[in-house]
Amino acid sequence: MEAKLNNKEIKAVTNKVKWESKREFKKRRVDGIARGLQAKVERDQSRLETLSVVEEKPYARIISFYENERAKHMDS
Repeated sequence: MEAKLNNKEIKAVTNKVKWESKREFKKRRVDGIARGLQAKVERDQSRLETLSVVEEKPYARIISFYENERAKHMDS
């Protein structure tokens, strides 16, 4: 086993296989990056608009059982 690991030919083939098996990342197109940034800006604007609409709506306060019972006892 040690002889196989130290063999120059085997080391060369092993390194070649490792190098060839690595992934190659493609370069992104410039317009693709710009479109991604534009889409992010649009999503952020949409989220802000939705948030403002939700904040403007009146909401009912949820009263817990404890608060309800306490109010009943305070009134009587």
